[in-house]
Amino acid sequence: MDEGGLPRLADVARAHEEGGAEAVRGLLGVDCALVLSPEGVEELGPTFGTAAWNTRSLSAPVSNDTESGERIAPWASMASPEARVLPLRKQLDRNPFQGVIAVGRAPTNDIVLTAGSVSKQHAFLLQAKDGWKVVDKNSRNGTALNNVSLQPEQECSLRPGDELRIGGLRCMFIDLSGLITLARLMQQSG
Repeated sequence: MDEGGLPRLADVARAHEEGGAEAVRGLLGVDCALVLSPEGVEELGPTFGTAAWNTRSLSAPVSNDTESGERIAPWASMASPEARVLPLRKQLDRNPFQGVIAVGRAPTNDIVLTAGSVSKQHAFLLQAKDGWKVVDKNSRNGTALNNVSLQPEQECSLRPGDELRIGGLRCMFIDLSGLITLARLMQQSG
C-alpha cells in the first residue's frame, strides 16, 4: 500500500498468491477498479482518506477484443509493481449522490485526481444492474471511452479492459479477474 492507502499492483499480486481471488477482493473491498500506470501518476498524498493524484498523459493502446484477458493484453505496459489500483467504492462521507462514485479534482469526490486537466466534478461512475457506466459531468477537458469523446451527461457502459480518459489522465477500467491477470503479467515480466 502507498502512503495514501491505495494498493499497488504488487500488493494485488501478493494477496492473490496468499489467498487467491477472495484475498484480492478483501484487499480492494470491491470487484472493480481503475488502474493507473506508475508513469502516468504521481502521488501527492492522502486527501480525506483517499489518495490524490497528479497525472501525466499515458499512451497505452486499447484493444476492442471481447474477452477480458484479451482486452487487458495491450495494457501489459501497466503491469508494473508500482501501478496504482483505485478501487471503485463509495466514500460515505463525500458526495451526496446515492449510488454514484464521483471523480474529479475537488476533495468532496470519491476519487480525487488533482491534475489540472481534471475538472472539480469531472465524471460519475455508476453501478447499474447491467454493469458499470460512466457519465461526463460537463467537464472542461472532457471524458473519453476507448478514444471516443463522451457528450456531457451521456451515459456509456464500461467493460473490463476499457480505456477511460478523464481530462489528460488515461486509466484502465478493470474487474477482479482482469486485475489478477494484470498482476500475473507483472509477475511474469519479472
